Amino acid sequence: MIQREVVVTRPGGVHAQVAQELASIGKRYASSIFLRHQGRSASAGQPISILALALREGVRVTVLA
Repeated sequence: MIQREVVVTRPGGVHAQVAQELASIGKRYASSIFLRHQGRSASAGQPISILALALREGVRVTVLA
């Protein structure tokens, strides 16, 4: 498993449009991709799951593939 920590730099954090873009990108790969924040995980291929993490600008997120 590959794991990287990233910081959300987008003003306003991750909102619906950004979550949809992330999901579109995540679905392009054969690997399962997940985002982890504050002990909760979300599939990068599901925009609603991404939104549930409530990612705001400046937070650290772990990306797992």
